Amino acid sequence: MDRKGRVGFGGYRISQGDAIHEQALRMALDSGCSLIDTSSNYTNGMSEFLIGNVLEDYDKKPVIVTKGGYIQGTNVAILRDLQCKGLALDEVVEISKELKHSINPEFLDSQISLSSKRMEIESLDVFLLHNPEYYFEDKGATREEYYRRVANALSYLESQVEAGRIKSYGISSNTFTLKDNKSNGTNLEKIISIVKEHKLAGFKYIQFPFNIIERDCLEVNSAGKNLIEVAHDNGLITMSNRPFNAFVEGTGIVRLADYRCWIPDESEDELQVSDLYALLFTALSDNLTLTIHDIKGSDGLTAFSKFYKTVDSSDTLELLFNKHLIPAVRTLSDDNIPEPVIEVIRDLYRAMDRDICKKISVEAHGVVQETIKGSDIELDTTKELTCSLVEYYISCGIDYVLCGMRHPNYVEQLKYLF
Repeated sequence: MDRKGRVGFGGYRISQGDAIHEQALRMALDSGCSLIDTSSNYTNGMSEFLIGNVLEDYDKKPVIVTKGGYIQGTNVAILRDLQCKGLALDEVVEISKELKHSINPEFLDSQISLSSKRMEIESLDVFLLHNPEYYFEDKGATREEYYRRVANALSYLESQVEAGRIKSYGISSNTFTLKDNKSNGTNLEKIISIVKEHKLAGFKYIQFPFNIIERDCLEVNSAGKNLIEVAHDNGLITMSNRPFNAFVEGTGIVRLADYRCWIPDESEDELQVSDLYALLFTALSDNLTLTIHDIKGSDGLTAFSKFYKTVDSSDTLELLFNKHLIPAVRTLSDDNIPEPVIEVIRDLYRAMDRDICKKISVEAHGVVQETIKGSDIELDTTKELTCSLVEYYISCGIDYVLCGMRHPNYVEQLKYLF
């Protein structure tokens, strides 16, 4: 079969009510995006709400992939209500106080209903078990019980295809493998044997991480086939996630994207972060008749001052401003922030974001070059790093590379691959 991979719209961090997220999603659909990936727990359901709201305006619909299994946010109350009715009592894995997980059919039933309602879709295109390997967090977990639970859940999803609530289903697992060398691995060949044994005709999709560092899906079995090839041989559609967020044991997440093409050229008189930080204190003092002692006495500004030099991601930057700096300034100004102070805050945010993007981009290039050194991986160096990486993933046979696209810049960069 001739396969041409495409980029899918990843809805992991998009949220209803965010104009930039909505603009990005609409731009993707207008550019021909044919698949959107989300989950019932993404931004506590707000990802699905945004997708549903936007899709109302489009006659031609993309394939919508959603997932179920995580119990956090509103799903905590949903599980509690189910259990009060004597449902979904078994097979709940407690990972922390804030997070549980279950692929119990009675819980999955609630997730299908919830996702359908949020996105106003009568029959969901694709419903995936979301990282069922969380089962192995339970004490005494066994592989036999794991595959029993997976088989039970997949059989339930097959019944929902027959009922018309979903059109197809599959598994999203961070541990898909062809080898039994992972204690929490999800062996694809074992899953395929379950599918054949139970005649699960609706099992059509698998999803797993794949990036320039995490390349487990390219390891071959005794027949010389890798995970992607085994999936295709069995008629499955493959989706890869984490294309630019590699998880490195002992290090954590390593960012692989290059943002420099989006950063405006600095003018000669543009202030640096340290200058703007000092200017913020001056603006607060001049416009709010506050003393330096008053300003430094603010817990929020104290926290900001402690961490602003070490922020290493745009997400952390956003958190630092929204959780500490802006609430602190609102309190100091009795919720009436003077315009000169607002301007300094905006300039400070832009300058910090600019510096973070530059730093991440330089580090990403270094990591990628070090990773492919001495390998047979060839990247198109005439293109931006983000594009050359995605083209490499597609060349390995992936059907859909899922890329998070919270900003129109991401869409503009990759829309030629829709």
